[in-house]
Amino acid sequence: MSKTANQEAQVKNTRNRYDVDEYLDEKITLTNFKGCIKYIARVKWRMAAALGLSVLSSLIALAGPLFIQRALDVSIPNKDMRELFTMAAFVAESRATYHSRHTL
Repeated sequence: MSKTANQEAQVKNTRNRYDVDEYLDEKITLTNFKGCIKYIARVKWRMAAALGLSVLSSLIALAGPLFIQRALDVSIPNKDMRELFTMAAFVAESRATYHSRHTL
């Protein structure tokens, strides 16, 4: 058996292993793409909801850095402790909520 044939046999015998690269046997065709479009059309509301939630999650993730920017640019120079503590409480609460939901 040649070296490449041996490698191909090894790949075929060890599918879905983390240490062995897999190769696509089929090329992606227009038929495959049409099948994906049909599936997405059937679940279009779920896909739209998933996309909307993904965008919302990204926007919420930007809130922390914006609070820090406002604190550094406005609250600290103006010595506005009330606003600073309000932002700190919000950031701390959001971190606590995130960690309580994402820990085992």
